[in-house]
Amino acid sequence: MPKYLKEYPDIYTSVYYAEFHEAIQKLKSGEVEIAMLPQREHLPFPKEFEYIPVFHYQPALITRHDHPLAGRKHLTIEEICKYELTLPAEDLRVIPDLYEIFPRNNINKKLRINFINWETTRKYIEAGSVISISSDVIISDRNDALVATSLAHLFKKPVSYGFVIKKSKKIPQKILDMINISRAIHKERNLKKVYGN
Repeated sequence: MPKYLKEYPDIYTSVYYAEFHEAIQKLKSGEVEIAMLPQREHLPFPKEFEYIPVFHYQPALITRHDHPLAGRKHLTIEEICKYELTLPAEDLRVIPDLYEIFPRNNINKKLRINFINWETTRKYIEAGSVISISSDVIISDRNDALVATSLAHLFKKPVSYGFVIKKSKKIPQKILDMINISRAIHKERNLKKVYGN
């Protein structure tokens, strides 16, 4: 964002937080020009909008660095289920087959703790109370208190976030530039990412 603002000194930007339905409504009404949303198979984008994937993340087990499963390769769902596990609400999941993996492996895992937002979940993971399966989008850098252990072998589809805009013959240059800058930042971030130990 700082680079974008520097290159476009005459553009004033307002950033809103909104979940899927609210973001789509803001786009439809013209209140916003562009939205950034995850691609969710159970929530397809309306046909009048174009989705441009920009950010790609791996499904991962999110734990503290000192957790017994942190950094382990080829974890099984059975190993994960031995610990207190929390998952995002079904309608907020970004990993397509997250909830299907348990019956597919004949596991009747009962989730005793559910949180309504990621910030609360993160605090309980940091405290060592729970672990979670999510995308590694929530791991910021090497100094993060949490670690993402890749579960790409269990969930074959990566998680993508991207920009959603109304379909048109030509995307405005300022939006194309924002997309390109975002891609460059994401690529640099991924080069620094560390999975496990």
